[in-house]
Amino acid sequence: MTEAATGRRERKKAQTRTVIADAALELFLERGYDQVTVKDVAEAADLSMSGLFKHFPTKESLVFDMDDEIRSGLVGAVRERPERTAPLDALRTWLRERALRESAGSRRARSR
Repeated sequence: MTEAATGRRERKKAQTRTVIADAALELFLERGYDQVTVKDVAEAADLSMSGLFKHFPTKESLVFDMDDEIRSGLVGAVRERPERTAPLDALRTWLRERALRESAGSRRARSR
């Protein structure tokens, strides 16, 4: 197997994980975590259930199995929150803003 093929495969896997994670985040923010099923996420990401589970083994991993950028963003949201802002409120705000940025980026990419 060539190095280019391996690189392409890894990029495709990463792209699929991003699509799934973005779909999950959007649904969680829209409906609430408890109101979203793994099947809902799979459908929103246009994947089968088995395809989703290849990338995220549990519903919880859709939230907590994140990359370094997201992890540092969440930590920063809590550490740098305004005085008298609850940590959970700071996290919700950060997640909403990220979802809005991602959604706007997706719409721009689709319109090209």
